[in-house]
Amino acid sequence: MNILFEGEDIKSVEEYKEIWKNQGNIMIEKIEHYSQMKFVFQELKAIVYNGKSMSHPLMLRDSYSYDFKKAILIHELLHIIFVDNDLKFKDSFSLHKKLYSFYKDILLDLYDKEFLDYVIEEESKLSDMYKKAWNLH
Repeated sequence: MNILFEGEDIKSVEEYKEIWKNQGNIMIEKIEHYSQMKFVFQELKAIVYNGKSMSHPLMLRDSYSYDFKKAILIHELLHIIFVDNDLKFKDSFSLHKKLYSFYKDILLDLYDKEFLDYVIEEESKLSDMYKKAWNLH
């Protein structure tokens, strides 16, 4: 599996490339393990830009810290695996409740509790819905 990162902010593109090169395989392995699902994609294109991160199409915010870039990549890949496996949710809150159940375990496995706490704090700033969904975990 490969992700091709493109964008105008060369430093941010290079950071995402470095993260993917060093941790992409283990991220995929852990996502598939904890979700008990498989990815369909073999190659994705990711646009790195100054905007909100999203999964379809894969677009990643350029201004996040290096550590948060690792987390947001996992977050968006979880969205992708849900779509790849035809998971449907009644709304974004329900989706994120499920996503965070896997995300939490993945972050603790790959990193540590301090990193997880950092991600929860940062994601909770992004939207009230994220904050509410995190508070359930």
